[in-house]
Amino acid sequence: MTTVIYDLEGIIIDTEGIWDISHNLFLDKLGVNSYDRDYKKELAGKTLWEGTEIIRLLYSLNITTSELIGLRKSSFVETISSFEVSLIKGFLDVNDKISNLNLKACIATSMDKDLFDQLSLSGFLYDLFLNKVFFTSSERLKSKPAPDIFLYALREMNAKSSNALVIEDSPIGIKAAKAAGIKCIGISNTFDKKLLQDADFVYDSFNQIDLDLVINVK
Repeated sequence: MTTVIYDLEGIIIDTEGIWDISHNLFLDKLGVNSYDRDYKKELAGKTLWEGTEIIRLLYSLNITTSELIGLRKSSFVETISSFEVSLIKGFLDVNDKISNLNLKACIATSMDKDLFDQLSLSGFLYDLFLNKVFFTSSERLKSKPAPDIFLYALREMNAKSSNALVIEDSPIGIKAAKAAGIKCIGISNTFDKKLLQDADFVYDSFNQIDLDLVINVK
């Protein structure tokens, strides 16, 4: 194995609570009384545009998707000015082990680059991954479960699918990794373990990962 590809949200950074608060703020601005978390599964792995279009249709909003994206962005930025985005527990320890094994690592995410750049952690993560942070929307790639973002990451990292590992937290991300022919770890930070069974390995947290086992299993 030569390369590890991390998903971002729910794997490296904990943004679930931030998005909940941000969405409530966003919907309040539109006069919508509640944020239905049941459609979180539909938003997982989607670009900002796609997720916003889902919301627009769900609430039959008489406003353009572009205008809604502006409101979603401003609501997110407003939220992170009051609530800190933190790293997922155990990520740094596992990443240190990956580095000590001389494996290359990168991030492949559906998060909007403009929003990522607003995070206080963005500079730290750009440095940690030597600027190897790849965005679905910036490269105009198909969203997960299409494998495009992972295939793009492989090309950029000069890696083969047979020598790579994806670390994901969502069923749709795991499907994308498997469609790319890449071994995958699923961590149940966001979704129940039962929904992650398509992954090659499923763990409750980073602290449970047996990296030697994962690397050596063909």
